[in-house]
Amino acid sequence: MKYQNPEECLQTIRDLPMDSPATVQTILQDMLSTLAAVHPEAEAHLEVLEACRAPLDTVQELAAEKYAGHPLPPDSTQNETLLMVVSLWQLMAHSYAQVDRRAQKDDVLGSQQPLLVQRHLFYTGQAIFEYFRAHRALPPGRWAKLHQGYISAEARNIAHVRVPDPLNPVWHAQSPLEAFTAALLVDLGNPFGRSSQEFRWMCRWAQRLAPYCRLLPPEPEPPGSQPPQEATYGLNLGTDSGLRPLSVLQQQSDSLRRFEGSELANQFHAILNQFKQGVQPAALGLGEDCPQETGARLLLSLYRPWGLGSAGRRFPRRGAEGDVEMTGDWFLIGYHVDNTENAVQQGSHTTAGMAEGFTHVGEGFKCEHWQLINQSVSGLRLRMRPQKEQLIHQQLVALRPPGYANFLLGQVSWLMFRDDGILEAGVMLLSEGPRLISYRHIQVPTEGEPYVSLTYRQAFWLPKDRTSRQPETLIFQPGQCVPGDTIIVEDGARIWRARIDRRLIIGPNFEQFSYVWQDVPETDEVAAGAAAA
Repeated sequence: MKYQNPEECLQTIRDLPMDSPATVQTILQDMLSTLAAVHPEAEAHLEVLEACRAPLDTVQELAAEKYAGHPLPPDSTQNETLLMVVSLWQLMAHSYAQVDRRAQKDDVLGSQQPLLVQRHLFYTGQAIFEYFRAHRALPPGRWAKLHQGYISAEARNIAHVRVPDPLNPVWHAQSPLEAFTAALLVDLGNPFGRSSQEFRWMCRWAQRLAPYCRLLPPEPEPPGSQPPQEATYGLNLGTDSGLRPLSVLQQQSDSLRRFEGSELANQFHAILNQFKQGVQPAALGLGEDCPQETGARLLLSLYRPWGLGSAGRRFPRRGAEGDVEMTGDWFLIGYHVDNTENAVQQGSHTTAGMAEGFTHVGEGFKCEHWQLINQSVSGLRLRMRPQKEQLIHQQLVALRPPGYANFLLGQVSWLMFRDDGILEAGVMLLSEGPRLISYRHIQVPTEGEPYVSLTYRQAFWLPKDRTSRQPETLIFQPGQCVPGDTIIVEDGARIWRARIDRRLIIGPNFEQFSYVWQDVPETDEVAAGAAAA
């Protein structure tokens, strides 16, 4: 049997064909499985595992690119790739745990115990991350395994001991607690709602910021005190789940831990202040591949769950049932929000420039039908067996929940496939009462004389949202408007002007802006021309 001799294994690792990632995966899987079966001495086994880390990290990242970015159905041809990647992470976690047990039995590697536990927690977390990356539901028992590793670190009083870790891009070191906390942070960061690039950054930042988090025993409750706020996070090490609102956890359990992120909040403030001063993300340990604007936007989205240790959802979900019509097609969104046949009539000011966009719709302008699982004031959780339309993260959609006469606008906040092939989705509702509008630009050439473009485009107007305190906004397709633009808006029988103000949301198929309303003076030749066109 090959790979029984650790020296032979080390030579094989040195000679790995890195230009063939799939071959490297197969070799390392055979090697790790064989060593786990023959039980070599702890010191030699550890040396082989440490030599495996760098090449394994490289080939696993390349393999994961095949399924990252979109939810991976269980019947996809790339499902085997996911299972191979997960299997190798689990083999590494199992092997380090095996070395740890052998070392304790033989009373060797005493100084290496923190390293063995840290590595076990790190690779157990990597297996969890892979399901997040593929937007697949986590199989039962994954969190329980991670918790058991951390319980061992606490019991042996080594949870806070930092050990060298060349794979940690910022600190080049990590403690068992930090490896454990990094996994908890990624889970808190809405992993099913991230693009592959955002997810990669989030995992990196979790490693970067984990040292500023703590897990503490719950504080004793004074007599007559109120229960903890639902937004405060905690962890029950005896369950198979990550952090949860502290209010739903059993308060008297010895397994209970409270998530403390106040130091992390200070780090967020410091990083964002440095962003404002023009410091690049790479200089802050956030990565050379992260643009400043994109990094700041992602960091802001992580501030509440990571820095404040509080849930982003301000309103509890409640059970609900019914059929939800939903579409992410830009022109179908306009048709259903307008709620009339006018959306396809040639010659209408509202859609004169849109008719071409409707020629591909057909089939009675049908939407996909989703089943409502539960809902809150701010969003819905839906499921369906996928049919034709493929949704993507952060996409604008139109949907009509049960009991609503008209369609609403929403944004896809997360997507996840279950093992039975059912796709689940979270949709954040935007302000109610959207209206279909048309607009065209007022452009100012170099000589200073304004003119109005002749092309009408579809857009949407949203009223002020009292819940989020968001002002009236306009929604356009990407790249159609920038802050400072002035546009003529036709809103039914009303014509008005707007100056585009701040960009509030960027999605793959839309951009949302605040604006400054401007009346149309009767003497305004530009406006008069627009009205008469």
